Amino acid sequence: MYSLSTLKRYEPYVDDCAEILKARLREAASGVKPGSWGSALDIGHWMQCYAFDVIGNITYSQRFGVLDAGEDSNGILRALDQTLLYGSIVGVYSWLHPIVYQIAQYFSGSGLSR
Repeated sequence: MYSLSTLKRYEPYVDDCAEILKARLREAASGVKPGSWGSALDIGHWMQCYAFDVIGNITYSQRFGVLDAGEDSNGILRALDQTLLYGSIVGVYSWLHPIVYQIAQYFSGSGLSR
């Protein structure tokens, strides 16, 4: 699965997303998109967008479109952040899982709501 020949087959998918990322970063640098573009650029956000689209492109032969939008329009990144936060809390304090899970079900946006 991770042999050099297999990884080389993924290269066009990665290159495709890299070209889109370069275009988005150029837009940000030139201030083409109004509103969300300021003097500071959240490169961590853009790398996460890039990673998600690369993963989608390799896995499903279709990007998730996060790079195109430049934002988390489908809620994928937000859901991941919530899951990682929850997992880190109960991973360290496993005895909290039943308690936190029961409480979180009643809050919308927790990813656990009924």
